[in-house]
Amino acid sequence: MPPVLAVLPGSSPGAFDTGVTLAGFVIGVIVVAMVVLIVVKVVSARRRGINPLTFDAELAAKLRDSTVLQPEKSVEVRLAEIDDLHGRGVITDAERESARASVLRG
Repeated sequence: MPPVLAVLPGSSPGAFDTGVTLAGFVIGVIVVAMVVLIVVKVVSARRRGINPLTFDAELAAKLRDSTVLQPEKSVEVRLAEIDDLHGRGVITDAERESARASVLRG
């Protein structure tokens, strides 16, 4: 028995096929556009020396290690660090005084 095709009143049997074809074409254009945008972004990132696959992890590590997200040390802590460096002989008396003056000036 041949398949029975339901046709809505007032529509032609080819209208459904045209709609499906048009929808498939639109979806195809969207997919191609997305692929092109991804390729452009990857190429742009590689030209800048960035690995797009590890960028998020690299950025998070840089932020973690930077001073941007760390709380500012108090004056007392900074003076204690300077005195510790001086006590271990890492900096001279003149460097110690200069560093202390700089911290106290703010």
